Amino acid sequence: YAARKLECTEKSKLNLAACRIKLGDYVGCIAACNEILNVAPNSVKALYRCGMAHMLMQDYESARTLLARASSMEPSERAIQQAVRECATKQ
Repeated sequence: YAARKLECTEKSKLNLAACRIKLGDYVGCIAACNEILNVAPNSVKALYRCGMAHMLMQDYESARTLLARASSMEPSERAIQQAVRECATKQ
């Protein structure tokens, strides 16, 4: 039961993060992702969404760190690789 509850909580927070980033609430997206990462530090989706929110806030250093971690865990994921490339071009 506890494992299922944790999985559902993580999925709902990932959905919340996705909604917040689409609405332009980047701070809210980061907060939701950080809640996930505190419990599941290797959540690729949370790392990716948090990295994207940081990039959209022009915090490129944090974005690069988060996206690099996500990329190292899912090197074949196109969206992550595209975000890494995009972030690399930012100052």
